Amino acid sequence: MKKLFLADNGVNLDGKEHCESFFETHVTTPEIAKTFYSYIELTYDEDGILDEAICRDEDTNVEELIIRDEIPFKNYRLN
Repeated sequence: MKKLFLADNGVNLDGKEHCESFFETHVTTPEIAKTFYSYIELTYDEDGILDEAICRDEDTNVEELIIRDEIPFKNYRLN
């Protein structure tokens, strides 16, 4: 199982170009993501397909985000 962390939460998980661009510019380490007011934790299944997306914030709120399309795992450069 692989995970990615995104520093911010303003993305529509539909696998389209804007989603890909958001991932490219917001992927970071878990430690850095947790310094933001809110961040997204992405979990990929054993086949490398996005399985779960959780938005967390400083107030300990947790929201499961809707994944609108199949999104494969990619190794992004950390920002």
